[in-house]
Amino acid sequence: MGLSQFRMYLTYPDSLTFSIWTVFAFGFAFFFSPLLMMLVPVILFGSRVSIYYTRKLFSIMIIFLSVTVFLMILFSWWYKSSLKEKGYSECINSLSGWMPGTGAKYAKHDVLCYKKPG
Repeated sequence: MGLSQFRMYLTYPDSLTFSIWTVFAFGFAFFFSPLLMMLVPVILFGSRVSIYYTRKLFSIMIIFLSVTVFLMILFSWWYKSSLKEKGYSECINSLSGWMPGTGAKYAKHDVLCYKKPG
């Protein structure tokens, strides 16, 4: 979902729902990959993961999380300013997104704010 959503954002359609969580969806695989690396020896060999190995992978996981949060904020700031430059306006009272309130609807014309998607 993350990469296809990025592509849609960068085409700048007439109306769109922007959510900062799209960046998290894109970075989700990177963030949880160290956790999967910890599970591989357990699943394949039935052995425990050493404390040293676990601490290293946990540190990498924290770094990936920090980078993901930073990119979420940076992309949100850049994209919202980009939308304003292109003449989009934020639709009033648009509870959109994966869950109500997690996204904001933007449109080039006010009429599109009230149009149902699809």
